Amino acid sequence: MNGNTYIEVTSAHRNEFLRVESALRAYGMDPTKFTIQEADLRLEQLLSPIRDNYTFNLYETPGADRPQETRLNRNDMFFVRGLAVCVYKQDDTQDPAQYGNSPLFTYPDPNFFNGTLAGSVDEWASLELIWNGSTSFLTDPVTRIQKFLNFNCRYAPERAFMETAYNYAAGPPTNPTFPGYGPTDEQRGFFMFSYMPAIYGNMNNRAQIELGVGDRGTIDGATDAAGEAVTTRNVLALLLKGYKVLNGAEAAGRWTAL
Repeated sequence: MNGNTYIEVTSAHRNEFLRVESALRAYGMDPTKFTIQEADLRLEQLLSPIRDNYTFNLYETPGADRPQETRLNRNDMFFVRGLAVCVYKQDDTQDPAQYGNSPLFTYPDPNFFNGTLAGSVDEWASLELIWNGSTSFLTDPVTRIQKFLNFNCRYAPERAFMETAYNYAAGPPTNPTFPGYGPTDEQRGFFMFSYMPAIYGNMNNRAQIELGVGDRGTIDGATDAAGEAVTTRNVLALLLKGYKVLNGAEAAGRWTAL
């Protein structure tokens, strides 16, 4: 025993937790000897007008991961129960660099992503390609989830981005109001799977997002509403919600080899 004590509660996630315990038993693992916790993985990449697909490695790479990322430890196991596809803005030219100063957007709000560029569609329209694309999960050489359509993760809350009304003679608007977020997983842009694929940290796991077909000219967010260059950039964030089993991958690999 590892000294863990679980108090049984009634909640929407209880059956999922029991499914994780059952899966561990099926692998020949005693779930009472492992720490099982609800957890999230966060994988990121900068968006670029010259790219139409993005590949994310799920495991930790010390010194190479982006500041906002949370990846899977090589020794752990992760059961995926939900997927969200989001975008936010960063500005790494500031001191300190502004990585976590923008909220996650679960849809391309035209009032916030309002950049323009001559000869291209507006910024929000380029970002639509994300939610009109697809996400795949691969554990080499097997495709675990094939081209799951991202429109399932699009969530436009009732309250969109806006700025407080103001006296036009007094100057520009202040105190922006951002879109609603939460409180449920679905209201955070998550699509909750009916199945929960298990990911082992000691295997080569990848996620791949393919954009829809269209104009990507302003997808990076490098211009403002007047078409002028800015220092902010759009970041693609892939969020995985599920259950992490600490040291589960190492144990499963050892026991399944017997």
